[in-house]
Amino acid sequence: ARITNSVCPAGRATTGSVSLVLEATRGNSFINVVVDGKSVIKGSIFQGETKNFTGSTSVSLYLSNPAGVDVTHNGKLLSPLGGQNQEVRRTFR
Repeated sequence: ARITNSVCPAGRATTGSVSLVLEATRGNSFINVVVDGKSVIKGSIFQGETKNFTGSTSVSLYLSNPAGVDVTHNGKLLSPLGGQNQEVRRTFR
C-alpha cells in the first residue's frame, strides 16, 4: 500500500495536471476561468498582468479579447485564440 500511495500522486502531478498562464500583453480582456469544474475568477485582466492557473483535470477559459492575451498551456505558448473583441471559450486538458 505504501508504494501505491507514493507513486500515484507523483504520477498525477507530472502527467495529469493542466497548467495555463494568461499574459495580457497587448490589451485588456474580460476573463472567466473554471478549474476542475469550479469557477476561480470572473473579471478583468489588464494589460501588463499575468495570471497562473493549475488544475488536475481541466482548465476552461473564456476571453472577451483573445488578441490581447498570450495563453501558455503546459509550458507551450499558443497562437492567439481569436481576434480583437471576439469571444472565445476553450477547455484545456
